[in-house]
Amino acid sequence: MVTAVSCESERPSEGSAAPEEVPTKVESPEYKEVWMMQGWGGYMGVMLGLKDNDFDYYFHSDVGSHGNPTPLTGTYTRNEKGIKLIIPKEHADVDLYAKEWQFVNDKGALMLASLDDLKAGRDSGRWLRKVNLSAFKKYYDPNNPFLLQMNPHLELEFANQTEKTEQGGAYEPATAPQLKPSSNDNATPKSKLAPR
Repeated sequence: MVTAVSCESERPSEGSAAPEEVPTKVESPEYKEVWMMQGWGGYMGVMLGLKDNDFDYYFHSDVGSHGNPTPLTGTYTRNEKGIKLIIPKEHADVDLYAKEWQFVNDKGALMLASLDDLKAGRDSGRWLRKVNLSAFKKYYDPNNPFLLQMNPHLELEFANQTEKTEQGGAYEPATAPQLKPSSNDNATPKSKLAPR
């Protein structure tokens, strides 16, 4: 007795193979300014993107509400003293890190400090620093709006690369800046990220 088994499979005709998926770069929102929390290595993050009249507010924490990649949006007012976020009524119960931020000069750098942090005398690790918009656009990831908070060396490296290129020189990667420890380091958890 002879048994014949056929294991034919359909082969795609030449030139009809399924195309590989190519990841596409997601364009960053068109912000006029981006402010991001400095310090606090990954356990809490605040990112505030300002448009003409509107804001996007991203928040992340390892305690309580973990936040998500969808920002809270609303309008804001701005004067020479600071920025006040105006939350829509449907989100009035949302607990933000701060709704009012005051401009503060911290060793020559313009920062945004929450009024609560100023009243409590907290260190500048929780304050927001202004982010280089070009670097923000380059590294924007809608699933991780805190990328530059966690990796400030990327922003520094981008600035060094841009400066060298504009001067016609060769680009050399920058080293990561050393973040100064906050005064309450014992109470502040260290970053979960391993060095690259």
